[in-house]
Amino acid sequence: MVISGWNYFWCRSLDAPGTKATGAVLLVGASAPFLSLVFHTLEVSGKPFRAGGYVGDFLAKATSEYLNRTGALVVISRSSSWPSSSRRNSRSAASSPA
Repeated sequence: MVISGWNYFWCRSLDAPGTKATGAVLLVGASAPFLSLVFHTLEVSGKPFRAGGYVGDFLAKATSEYLNRTGALVVISRSSSWPSSSRRNSRSAASSPA
């Protein structure tokens, strides 16, 4: 059963590979500044490290400098869901009766 489920999941063709790739890049790219804004530094085994890494810290500081922390969180969290929500809006607009 596991083998047939694995085969069914991975052996399907993608409907819109460009949109899915863009969404994945935005999701991964937005997670670093989001983690940096929310946690800033974390301690693991007594050693502090940056939650979003250097890139996340840079992007978090750049956005929060202009938008404050709350605005930066809204923009970053919204940018990670952009492709799916725009596709959903265009689909519902196209299918609505005139």
